[in-house]
Amino acid sequence: FFSKVAPSHGGAFVPWGGLEHSKFNYEVLVSESNRVAWQESSKGNVPPNALVVGHTSHGEALYTGRVIHHGIMTPGKVSDT
Repeated sequence: FFSKVAPSHGGAFVPWGGLEHSKFNYEVLVSESNRVAWQESSKGNVPPNALVVGHTSHGEALYTGRVIHHGIMTPGKVSDT
């Protein structure tokens, strides 16, 4: 469910269609001037000003989210469908 970058393996690993796909060229979201911020959300809600970072195979918007899982901040994809 979560994409991950593993420098020790030289790439990013993306779940799609029930498989994990290796990618060796990828992009990372950065901020140069504090224009991007995380906003708390819950219960399946996506804030109205959330950044669309991609689309599902059916064209639905995808957003980036993050949670603390087992004590580690873990990023992932969020869908509002």
